[in-house]
Amino acid sequence: MSDDRYDVPHEVKEIDTVTLTELGRTGERLRLNARLSPERIAAHVAADGVHHLLPLFWHTKPDTPRHLRCGMLLRMRTGEQVFGTFDVLPEEFAPLTRVRPRERERDLAHRMLGEGVPTIVEWERARETR
Repeated sequence: MSDDRYDVPHEVKEIDTVTLTELGRTGERLRLNARLSPERIAAHVAADGVHHLLPLFWHTKPDTPRHLRCGMLLRMRTGEQVFGTFDVLPEEFAPLTRVRPRERERDLAHRMLGEGVPTIVEWERARETR
């Protein structure tokens, strides 16, 4: 029998840049591992962008609350999309808007987990060489 406290939500959620920045501040304050700093968000992420989070697993470590490690698809200022990871508390993830219809949600999940979308680090390196 599974313990619902450890079942990873199987849903893609939409998040705007303002909320992403706020969650980044929470992650920074709580010292969660995979977080995008508010400074990096402001520097590179589209201000009016819609971004997506897909829970991958529960992450636990000493001295931090239990949280979700999510795959993240970001819309950058350039219009490009990049992949990263982002840690979020379950109580902050739950109220976010779920992507609908189901087919779109599935397509976004495949895009995040498949190949072809550069990581944030790859995207930043490519910009440095331009």
